[in-house]
Amino acid sequence: MFSLASRATRLRHHRLNSAYANVVMELPDSIRQQLAAEIERERRACGCKSGAAFAIGGFILGVVWWTTFSPHVTVAGVLAGACEILALVIASAVVGKLAGLGLARVRLRWATARLLARARAARWQPS
Repeated sequence: MFSLASRATRLRHHRLNSAYANVVMELPDSIRQQLAAEIERERRACGCKSGAAFAIGGFILGVVWWTTFSPHVTVAGVLAGACEILALVIASAVVGKLAGLGLARVRLRWATARLLARARAARWQPS
């Protein structure tokens, strides 16, 4: 079941994609292929690479923090430290994924803005 909001969103995206398609067809092939590849790469970005990097960084940070500041080297202390490190790794991965998605969205907007600027410049050049 589709809501009115999702239908309006789909219609807006369809109009936007149609506008980009019309603009892209007016560009030279070399610029069109370069920008199309960049836009497609950013559109498909999922944030996994940054999430993994943040998770590895969180693990390293957790191990360094635990080995430096943990006063208790007992079985319970080691288990508690492992749980803290695991929580830090999960939190870091989520933050990294969200940061990667946000950055990809910003780069996608920059790429589409460049696409429109180049299309306007190509359209308004005297023949």
